[in-house]
Amino acid sequence: MRRMCLSTLVLCAFLAHPTQAQIGKNVPIMAGTPEDKALAEINATSDAAQKVALMEQFVADFGNSDMVVVGYDLLVNYYLNAKNYDKAFAYGDKLFAADPNNFANAVNMVRAAQEKGDVGKLFDYGEKTGSIGPSARPAR
Repeated sequence: MRRMCLSTLVLCAFLAHPTQAQIGKNVPIMAGTPEDKALAEINATSDAAQKVALMEQFVADFGNSDMVVVGYDLLVNYYLNAKNYDKAFAYGDKLFAADPNNFANAVNMVRAAQEKGDVGKLFDYGEKTGSIGPSARPAR
């Protein structure tokens, strides 16, 4: 009985501890802003060349703010899905420069390296992914 009470107490203490689901910068996008309108245009476009041009224009227009994180993330995911790994790595590295603790980007870079078969990059990005953790969370 004592062991069960202690186990329940430990479980409750663990569950009560607040955690942050995202590691990296939190970039809110307010509805109706120019950023929101640009993203809506990107998402509405089905032409691949136009979509890339709009994403690159987004980075150019909003690159002096945290919105650059959103723009680079869009480009990384686009090129990763297109299996253009060299471009995905290039934009992923730019994303790391803007947001060094972006865990989702680290995972994407590991995936790109694995799919490309680049063992060197796989280890490099794997180490980067492992270095991002609770101590890397930005201050609130």
